Amino acid sequence: MNITSKNRRDPRFGFPRIVLWYATEKCDVGCKHCCYPPKNTKELNTDEAKVLISKLSKVGVKYFVFVGGEPLLRDDIIELCKFCSEVGLKPYVVTKGGKLVGRGEKGEELAKELRRAGVKVTVAIDGISHSTIDAICEAPEVYERVMEALNRCLKYDILQGFVTAALKPNIKEISQVLDLASSLGLERTVIFGIRPTGRAKTIFNAFAPTPKEFEDFMKEVAQGVRSRRWRQSVFIYDPLFMRFVGDVPWYERTRVCMIGRYLDIDSSGNAMPCLFAPLRFGNILEEPLSDIYLKMVEETNRLRDPENLKGKCRFCKYKYICGGCRVRAFELTGDWHAPDPLCSYDPYENDEVERYSDRV
Repeated sequence: MNITSKNRRDPRFGFPRIVLWYATEKCDVGCKHCCYPPKNTKELNTDEAKVLISKLSKVGVKYFVFVGGEPLLRDDIIELCKFCSEVGLKPYVVTKGGKLVGRGEKGEELAKELRRAGVKVTVAIDGISHSTIDAICEAPEVYERVMEALNRCLKYDILQGFVTAALKPNIKEISQVLDLASSLGLERTVIFGIRPTGRAKTIFNAFAPTPKEFEDFMKEVAQGVRSRRWRQSVFIYDPLFMRFVGDVPWYERTRVCMIGRYLDIDSSGNAMPCLFAPLRFGNILEEPLSDIYLKMVEETNRLRDPENLKGKCRFCKYKYICGGCRVRAFELTGDWHAPDPLCSYDPYENDEVERYSDRV
């Protein structure tokens, strides 16, 4: 069955409006917590990338996000961003600076070209202090690079927001990152919960907050959201956050882990069910996009179904709005349906059910 323009809005089959593409695996920073799960090092050339973008523009996708790696290391990034605009996609770039920084007038010219191409930029910033940012990344002077990128994007009015990750080394500083974004009048801040994939798999135990630390952090952010402490929209890309903001009417939220309903794409053009999943569902250059997405939706349905959850999640009253991260559960336990190890909530301790371990 093909997903045509007639049925693509069907909730079972509709394409997402936003697609993220790992434009390159190359990176000049080397963040220790990078969660990208690469499969190979082949990257699409300019013509192949344009075919990919063109296909997406024909199925209702509206926003195209270049991530990495460091997308601004691609020599054709401006050409591809312009092509996005030509075919009706709004281009976005997530960066830690790349060729925007340390190049004097060339960095200035790149910022101007990004603005002319209609690009909005999200800067990845992992803290406020020099020591915290440098401790998280391997490259020297990352703090200076990030701040130069931030200021250059502000200068040319292309800075949309920040993205950061909630890690043990920086979790006490993220509220200050949110404060900074608010003071600068940015549109959005995205916070990722760490996943044990890619480079992050080797440092997960050292970099992951404890379940209690992560819960306290989410409570703090949720309180800020409720009180409208920040002017920008704040989104934690982690199902566990839904437990704290599920009843906030204006909060942007989804129902449980949406693995398989996303459409993310690796550097070789393979469809991914989420940014972190070690799964691929066909190459978009080689197969019909509608067939790939439909296959991915159907084969991951069991992962999205809360009734398939095991252990404490099976009896948790939040399983229909949370469900935990399925990738984190799989990578840490070997079972896609196991409870998310980063979740501290226990329905038994909260008198919701009889002891679940006796009922499984």
